[in-house]
Amino acid sequence: MAQLYGGGTPWNGSLGLWRFRHAANARRLLIAAVTALTLVVVAAVGMAATSAPGPNGCPTNKSLKTAPIADLAPPARTQIEAFDVLSGPINEQSQTFTLKVRVGSTCSVNIKGASVYVTAVPYNQFSIPAEELTGDDGTATLVFQRDANFPASSKQQQLTLFIRATKPGEDKLAGVSTRRLVAVDFSN
Repeated sequence: MAQLYGGGTPWNGSLGLWRFRHAANARRLLIAAVTALTLVVVAAVGMAATSAPGPNGCPTNKSLKTAPIADLAPPARTQIEAFDVLSGPINEQSQTFTLKVRVGSTCSVNIKGASVYVTAVPYNQFSIPAEELTGDDGTATLVFQRDANFPASSKQQQLTLFIRATKPGEDKLAGVSTRRLVAVDFSN
């Protein structure tokens, strides 16, 4: 056990110097403290290394097929990799449709947690669903309801969609965000 030179407690106004009766106990205590501190530092550094983007803005863990959006930074960018209408063909009689969007990146990995926004162009053909976050597979699914101005003309042969993928909390016009216009041909 420890005691102060000159007796008393360490809180008597003078901190004094500590003396240990058993050097072996002191050595074990010191080794345990250093080991604990080392483990904390290694864990903190390991966590920082797995969640911080590399110098090219890409995730540092190259073995992942899908990376969190937090692991992506400029100059890397998100990309609209694919889209698919899940609810069947779209045509003049369509009242609703479901769209699945896959968000990837310039780093060749899918992105989890990207915010996906989609709207028809021109506007007021279909409702604008709330933005959806991509899941573990890098996809988001959005459901659209017909509005009064669909079709936009009697000669319309496709539905044009504006798709945007952004990093939540980041400027929608900067950072790793991307935009893409896509066309879905009408089917009979």
